[in-house]
Amino acid sequence: MTYSISRVLNCDFDTAVERLNKSLANEGFGIMTEIELDQVFKIKLGIDFKRYKIIGACNPTFAYEGLKKEEDLGLILPCKLAVQYISETESKILAVDANALFGVIDNPALNCVRDDISSKMELVINFA
Repeated sequence: MTYSISRVLNCDFDTAVERLNKSLANEGFGIMTEIELDQVFKIKLGIDFKRYKIIGACNPTFAYEGLKKEEDLGLILPCKLAVQYISETESKILAVDANALFGVIDNPALNCVRDDISSKMELVINFA
Protein backbone atom coordinates (compact mmCIF):
# COMPACT_ATOMS: atom_id res chain seq x y z
CA MET A 1 0.00 0.00 0.00
CA THR A 2 1.40 3.36 -0.96
CA TYR A 3 1.18 6.11 1.62
CA SER A 4 2.84 9.05 -0.10
CA ILE A 5 2.83 11.16 -3.20
CA SER A 6 6.20 12.36 -4.42
CA ARG A 7 8.16 14.00 -7.16
CA VAL A 8 11.83 14.54 -7.96
CA LEU A 9 12.80 18.15 -8.66
CA ASN A 10 15.81 19.14 -10.74
CA CYS A 11 17.16 21.58 -8.18
CA ASP A 12 19.28 21.74 -5.06
CA PHE A 13 17.85 20.98 -1.62
CA ASP A 14 17.35 24.58 -0.45
CA THR A 15 15.56 25.51 -3.66
CA ALA A 16 13.31 22.46 -3.29
CA VAL A 17 12.37 23.56 0.24
CA GLU A 18 11.56 27.07 -1.03
CA ARG A 19 9.48 25.72 -3.90
CA LEU A 20 7.57 23.36 -1.63
CA ASN A 21 6.89 26.12 0.92
CA LYS A 22 5.60 28.46 -1.81
CA SER A 23 3.40 25.74 -3.25
CA LEU A 24 1.96 25.04 0.20
CA ALA A 25 1.19 28.74 0.69
CA ASN A 26 -0.48 28.90 -2.72
CA GLU A 27 -2.85 26.13 -1.61
CA GLY A 28 -3.68 27.74 1.76
CA PHE A 29 -1.27 25.85 4.01
CA GLY A 30 0.99 27.41 6.60
CA ILE A 31 4.16 25.86 8.00
CA MET A 32 3.71 24.77 11.60
CA THR A 33 6.89 22.73 12.13
CA GLU A 34 10.21 22.11 10.41
CA ILE A 35 12.59 19.39 11.51
CA GLU A 36 16.08 19.10 10.05
CA LEU A 37 16.28 15.35 10.57
CA ASP A 38 19.92 15.15 9.46
CA GLN A 39 20.84 17.67 12.17
CA VAL A 40 18.91 15.73 14.81
CA PHE A 41 20.81 12.56 13.87
CA LYS A 42 24.12 14.45 13.99
CA ILE A 43 23.45 16.05 17.38
CA LYS A 44 21.69 13.18 19.13
CA LEU A 45 23.37 10.15 17.56
CA GLY A 46 26.63 11.49 16.12
CA ILE A 47 25.59 10.10 12.72
CA ASP A 48 25.95 11.85 9.38
CA PHE A 49 22.85 11.57 7.19
CA LYS A 50 21.80 13.14 3.89
CA ARG A 51 19.85 16.39 4.16
CA TYR A 52 16.30 15.55 5.08
CA LYS A 53 13.66 18.02 6.24
CA ILE A 54 10.25 17.11 7.65
CA ILE A 55 7.60 19.82 7.31
CA GLY A 56 4.32 19.99 9.21
CA ALA A 57 1.78 22.08 7.31
CA CYS A 58 -1.72 23.13 8.28
CA ASN A 59 -4.71 24.49 6.43
CA PRO A 60 -6.80 25.95 9.27
CA THR A 61 -10.09 25.47 7.43
CA PHE A 62 -9.47 21.76 6.85
CA ALA A 63 -8.20 21.29 10.41
CA TYR A 64 -11.26 22.99 11.88
CA GLU A 65 -13.72 21.09 9.70
CA GLY A 66 -12.01 17.80 10.49
CA LEU A 67 -11.84 18.39 14.23
CA LYS A 68 -15.54 19.25 14.32
CA LYS A 69 -16.23 15.76 12.93
CA GLU A 70 -13.53 13.84 14.79
CA GLU A 71 -12.00 15.38 17.91
CA ASP A 72 -9.08 12.94 18.00
CA LEU A 73 -8.03 13.97 14.47
CA GLY A 74 -5.39 16.19 16.06
CA LEU A 75 -3.22 13.10 16.44
CA ILE A 76 -2.56 13.09 12.69
CA LEU A 77 -2.30 16.86 12.25
CA PRO A 78 -0.50 18.76 10.81
CA CYS A 79 -0.10 17.31 7.31
CA LYS A 80 3.37 15.82 6.91
CA LEU A 81 5.68 16.56 4.01
CA ALA A 82 9.39 16.00 3.46
CA VAL A 83 12.29 17.11 1.31
CA GLN A 84 15.10 14.62 0.69
CA TYR A 85 18.54 15.33 -0.74
CA ILE A 86 19.33 13.17 -3.76
CA SER A 87 22.27 15.07 -5.28
CA GLU A 88 23.52 18.61 -5.74
CA THR A 89 21.02 19.00 -8.60
CA GLU A 90 18.13 16.77 -7.51
CA SER A 91 15.80 16.68 -4.52
CA LYS A 92 12.72 14.65 -3.74
CA ILE A 93 9.57 16.18 -2.27
CA LEU A 94 6.91 14.03 -0.60
CA ALA A 95 3.55 14.38 1.10
CA VAL A 96 1.55 11.87 3.08
CA ASP A 97 -1.36 10.59 1.01
CA ALA A 98 -4.46 11.72 2.91
CA ASN A 99 -6.36 8.69 1.64
CA ALA A 100 -3.92 6.36 3.38
CA LEU A 101 -3.68 8.48 6.51
CA PHE A 102 -7.42 8.93 6.96
CA GLY A 103 -7.92 5.23 6.21
CA VAL A 104 -7.08 4.42 9.82
CA ILE A 105 -10.06 6.47 11.01
CA ASP A 106 -13.48 4.86 10.71
CA ASN A 107 -15.55 8.02 10.26
CA PRO A 108 -17.29 8.56 6.90
CA ALA A 109 -18.07 12.16 7.93
CA LEU A 110 -14.38 12.92 7.23
CA ASN A 111 -14.51 11.82 3.59
CA CYS A 112 -14.98 15.35 2.21
CA VAL A 113 -12.16 16.76 4.33
CA ARG A 114 -9.93 13.83 3.32
CA ASP A 115 -10.70 14.35 -0.36
CA ASP A 116 -10.05 18.11 -0.15
CA ILE A 117 -6.70 17.58 1.58
CA SER A 118 -5.74 14.86 -0.87
CA SER A 119 -6.49 17.10 -3.86
CA LYS A 120 -4.56 20.02 -2.37
CA MET A 121 -1.51 17.89 -1.53
CA GLU A 122 -1.39 16.59 -5.09
CA LEU A 123 -1.43 20.18 -6.33
CA VAL A 124 1.28 21.14 -3.83
CA ILE A 125 3.58 18.36 -5.04
CA ASN A 126 2.78 18.78 -8.75
CA PHE A 127 3.30 22.54 -8.83
CA ALA A 128 6.29 22.92 -6.48
